[in-house]
Amino acid sequence: MNQMMRKNAVFYLLGLTMAMFFKYWYSAATVDELSFLLSPVNKLTSLLTGQESVYQVSQGHYFQAFNIIINKSCSGFNFFTLCSIMLIFLSVGYLNNWRHKAIAFGLSLLLAFGSTILVNTCRIYVSIKLKGLNIAALEGAYVHQLIGVCFFLFFLLMLYFVVKKLLENTSKLISL
Repeated sequence: MNQMMRKNAVFYLLGLTMAMFFKYWYSAATVDELSFLLSPVNKLTSLLTGQESVYQVSQGHYFQAFNIIINKSCSGFNFFTLCSIMLIFLSVGYLNNWRHKAIAFGLSLLLAFGSTILVNTCRIYVSIKLKGLNIAALEGAYVHQLIGVCFFLFFLLMLYFVVKKLLENTSKLISL
């Protein structure tokens, strides 16, 4: 094990344990339990589209105007988990102080949460707009999943490079 791995092993193990717990919890989570992700996405989607949704208990937020429901599978929880672990692993590698690493751990979760809300709202909005074009090739579950994969992968990579650049610049300033 190299020196960086040894220096950060506690945070890496904590991050991996957290991710495994998240995945375990998500497997049994209900729509109501995912409201911390679904409600903000619903509110932003309503703002962007000018349409209101109706919350259906145990189902999700139904937009009658678009005939879509924002439910568990639309929560972005897997993106949140991946984003959290990526940001934790990335940030602790640039820091030397345990206190700073602990702060970075918490900030990684907050940034992952905010990113999840933003990216998921954009993904849903684009899906609604594409659905509105009434192009048969853009319909169906596979296209919907492909849009999600492309959006989440693109934004995960963009976030990685932006945060990495910020950490590199910050670590240069700190070392002066």
